Amino acid sequence: MATYSEALQEAFAGHRPTEVIHNTIELDHPDFTEPARLVQGYADITARMEADAPRNPGELVQYVAADWDFVFPTVAENQTSEFKLTFDNVSREISDALRLASESQHPVTIRFRMYLDGNLTVGPETDPPFEMEIRDAEAGIYTVEATASMEDIVNAAFSRLIYTTSSNPSLAYVT
Repeated sequence: MATYSEALQEAFAGHRPTEVIHNTIELDHPDFTEPARLVQGYADITARMEADAPRNPGELVQYVAADWDFVFPTVAENQTSEFKLTFDNVSREISDALRLASESQHPVTIRFRMYLDGNLTVGPETDPPFEMEIRDAEAGIYTVEATASMEDIVNAAFSRLIYTTSSNPSLAYVT
């Protein structure tokens, strides 16, 4: 699970109008030569990736300004955590990348990072980033709407361990 840096927690608690929080997403897929990196807003930013990022670890990368929005999941019993993402005025590169991914068996991975304007070269304030997979997407003329979910812990087997007689000899039936 992602954790917030002390600086970001302080920004949330006593937000100063001069402290800008940049919400970013990275769309990644095995068929993409380069992930699509978008920042919510009207100005591109260059920011440092976390040291253990899957692509470009520790490097400065560019996030392209885009009109997108997200809704955090509701908390309910027996339900996976689903995020709703909306992309308006999607560029041809993004729509082509999503079309390519829709023809593949591999899901598109989304990594959500938050940066403080004064700490862009330090790294994201959410480390590790929130990571989820697109489960469903619909494209209109001007808008793409996607549903993404984090790891499905609701339907996961408890403890995620496989018990075998070699790792747990007491499970063997003794006559």
